[in-house]
Amino acid sequence: MTLIIPKPKPLYAPMLATFGGGSVRGFGRNLPSGGVSFNLTGRVYQSSPMETLRYNASAGINGNNEEEKSTSFTSQSNFPSTIMDVVFSSDDTSVIRLAAVKNSGNVHTVPLDFTSSTTPTNTNHNQFNGTRGLMMLRNGVMVTGNNAHNSLATWKLNTNGTFTNYGNTADNTHFDNVQCIINPNDGAELGDDTHIFVAGSAGGRLTCVRIGGDGSITILQSFTSASGGLNVWMSPMKSTDDDKLRFMAFFAANQTKVLDYSISGNSYTTVANSSATLTTSANGRVTAATPSWGGYTWANFTDDANNQVYRVGKFFQNANNAGFLTTSSYVGRNGNAILAIEDGTSSSGENGHVYWGVYNSGSSPERKLLAATDNDGNAFSGKEASNARLNNGTGFTNGGCIIGERPRYAEMDAKLESTNW
Repeated sequence: MTLIIPKPKPLYAPMLATFGGGSVRGFGRNLPSGGVSFNLTGRVYQSSPMETLRYNASAGINGNNEEEKSTSFTSQSNFPSTIMDVVFSSDDTSVIRLAAVKNSGNVHTVPLDFTSSTTPTNTNHNQFNGTRGLMMLRNGVMVTGNNAHNSLATWKLNTNGTFTNYGNTADNTHFDNVQCIINPNDGAELGDDTHIFVAGSAGGRLTCVRIGGDGSITILQSFTSASGGLNVWMSPMKSTDDDKLRFMAFFAANQTKVLDYSISGNSYTTVANSSATLTTSANGRVTAATPSWGGYTWANFTDDANNQVYRVGKFFQNANNAGFLTTSSYVGRNGNAILAIEDGTSSSGENGHVYWGVYNSGSSPERKLLAATDNDGNAFSGKEASNARLNNGTGFTNGGCIIGERPRYAEMDAKLESTNW
């Protein structure tokens, strides 16, 4: 087996300085990402099966109407937290677009500065059937997990907004209904091999996969732990060892763990194991997670069993819970997405906001954008809520994806290079 040793991880100067306990980033500064620049203007995007809204989050979202709405660019899945991302073309990295699963078999893209009349560009492919996981990777490849085939597929974004399929690998064990994909910082740049971790509904299994700059797919190693038969969710963490990729894994009805994956050894080490079990009856199930500027991992929960345990949680770096937000105005029955997004609102001891979306399964309001200050402490402060701007509709069981103006991997890299990590 070829051993891939990552390049040294970059230390971004804006992330290293501190001022009054908060990270000084300089709003609008573009972090290096394999030669890709992202123009940060404080926009947050939330998508549902009926529409996509763009918010000017730097002005706050309390009661605000959306800045722009598109009813032609939508995202559809009953597990939506990872079916939208910001993507770019390896042929021309200035081509940056939103991509989302339109419906089974179709993924479409639209410019970030879309208007209500902008027509999305669509790609139809059988490997897009049943897509529940979609992520842009740091090496210029987009990857999707497809439950119709139990396969992983790789893609190139063309400069005209369509996708070309590199290839796919089917595996009923490792790629069984992939729903969560993360791409920790292994130092890869455009065209390099990079490592991702995928988890599906097989119950208690996550798998490391190497994705080549040419779109090749190599299954490396799995880690298993009891999870009550439910999917595992993951969130990257900072590693100080270039041979180790660290992340937090939420195993439903079992422990929350911090794991190190050794690239050279193709093996896992359990770094930390939470002292309390997140039972689905008492806590619900984690269905989205993100590292934050404040040094915590935030998680959004879904109440599968309808036990009235709606919540958002913060977790210490040792995997123990730092606190739950359960106020009904700011949580919902189904937590669909959560992401710490650079929004230009940093101040001393406060580091922008964490945004999340919920769906309340028929009760009002059904869908809305929610946020709290990304602070350095355990408390949930500065809570915000939009009006119920997403169309409620009928028959849809999700509240929609959340993304900022750069891909999830780049947002997460920035958080993990902050001083609090």
